[in-house]
Amino acid sequence: MTVRQNIGMETTMDLLDRALARQRQAAWARQLNIDPSALAQAKKRNHLSPTLAGALAMEMGEDERKWLLISALEGEPETPLLQRIKKATATMVFGAAKS
Repeated sequence: MTVRQNIGMETTMDLLDRALARQRQAAWARQLNIDPSALAQAKKRNHLSPTLAGALAMEMGEDERKWLLISALEGEPETPLLQRIKKATATMVFGAAKS
């Protein structure tokens, strides 16, 4: 079981899925003034960059700080130190109970 599963952390793909449920990928690219391939590449990598996650969150009325943190943590390799940081921030940011 991964740390993400342990603390019930959302992923940037969850944010992207919610964004794409609101409007098409091309519309988001126009709205964010980015190349449409940026979202396609993010889907392929299974991860949004902190900048893209924050921008989408702001446009969707979600907490951009939360999504910046999630994206930054997703980009790190799984290590005991990362587990410790995720657990420490779980209640503060993700609303999950610490274990």
